[in-house]
Amino acid sequence: MRNADPLLSLCYAVRPRVLLAHLGLLCRVMALLNAVPVVVGVALGEGRQALAYLVPVLSLALASLLLRRVAVGQNHLQHNEGVVLMMFTYLVTPLLLIYPFCAAGLAPLDAWFEAISALTTTGLSTAGTLAGRPETFLFARAWVQWYGGLGIVVFTLALLIAPGLAAKRLSDPGFEQADLLGSSRAHGRRVVGVYVGLSVLGWLLIWPELGAWRALLYLLGAISTGGFAPDDASLEPLPWLTQSTLMLVALCGALPLPLWYRTLRRDARGCLWCDTEVRALGRSLLLFGLIFTLLLVWQQGLDWGTALREGPLLLISAHSGTGFTTRALDALLPGLQWLLILAMLVGGTVGSTAGGYKVWRMLILLRLARLMLLRSALTAHAVAEPELSGRRLEAPEVQQALMVVVLLSLVVVLSWFGFLLAGVEPMAALFEVVSATATVGLSSGLSGPALAPPLKLLLGLDMLLGRVEVIALLVLLWSRTWWGPGSGTGRS
Repeated sequence: MRNADPLLSLCYAVRPRVLLAHLGLLCRVMALLNAVPVVVGVALGEGRQALAYLVPVLSLALASLLLRRVAVGQNHLQHNEGVVLMMFTYLVTPLLLIYPFCAAGLAPLDAWFEAISALTTTGLSTAGTLAGRPETFLFARAWVQWYGGLGIVVFTLALLIAPGLAAKRLSDPGFEQADLLGSSRAHGRRVVGVYVGLSVLGWLLIWPELGAWRALLYLLGAISTGGFAPDDASLEPLPWLTQSTLMLVALCGALPLPLWYRTLRRDARGCLWCDTEVRALGRSLLLFGLIFTLLLVWQQGLDWGTALREGPLLLISAHSGTGFTTRALDALLPGLQWLLILAMLVGGTVGSTAGGYKVWRMLILLRLARLMLLRSALTAHAVAEPELSGRRLEAPEVQQALMVVVLLSLVVVLSWFGFLLAGVEPMAALFEVVSATATVGLSSGLSGPALAPPLKLLLGLDMLLGRVEVIALLVLLWSRTWWGPGSGTGRS
């Protein structure tokens, strides 16, 4: 039968040898990253915990050794091969962390939930109280958030599905799509430098108030916009100045990390304060923050001093996808919860550690809406194209923005229906689902050991889909990714 879609003949399946060779390299890197909690456990005198974290390290190291014999020459990674590697990280790493997290007293399902929440930098938890938990466990989940946040940025540099302005924001003009792995390495090194630099600076800022160890645990959850805190009450026990410093660090993580590099180098091609998306994020924070503070006074009944101290911090936490809290959110009235839901959905910027739809995609949607209004009043022969930041938007980036917004919205709606069928209160269910899908971590009080196992699995899936933005999972499940021309041919 003749192929109905000629484009399918141009699609290449993943090449097993290329995939396995790079999988071996990925396992080696993951083994090194997961070895850090082992060292920390030994240093803290928690030998049993250190041995537990040695299990995933040895498993990854063994896999790396077995795959080291696979040689592929100078073959470059295809996009679908890169996506498969990324999905391998998000699917397998939480499974490997179940055993060490169980050693800290968690049930297996709660351990998986905690691991996937950490890796996706979400911050929702079903661990219950943290009192009495081993320090190695508190460090490990914060550490996984830290390298999970960094991994997202590096993978974004390498695996951005559609070209266009979004790709140019994450790379230099000389970015070579054909050499996916080689190009991403150069940009990845720069991003790693910025990320580590911001982490060290943030740690030094809060060290005097919290001490080196506690400051480190908070810092790892802040810069990664992950939100895991070493205290059940999150930021509530901390002084306001320390809370503000941590949220400032989190906001830095929600800004495009490649632009930090250019700004620090005084590169004329781009800087933070002249970037369209960053300015839009700033305006959104000011608007949402003002409304949220007013609602805390008029609807929630707080005094002006408390509202001015807590309102902006909670709003930044939601908008940046961090998930730190200064008070219990289940007592907030619906108007405040709706505002937080909207802020969580919008999220941070492209090329940052934040989740959500991303500000850039919201700007694209607003431009499209404006264009539709303009076209209704234009003459018949007038030509109008969508423009943003002084240039015409390319069709692929518009399509990708629409696709991501539609798919993530669909995930939210379907997951919300799942909670409603389980008899959960609608507003609390929507808040929790949005928080998971936008990888924020703010909780309406549902997440915890008592949450039904099917709902824990559903929230875990939401966190995964929110972090990979659904498209990566669709690529993994698509039959053409695995079977078709190019599969096993060694094509370079």
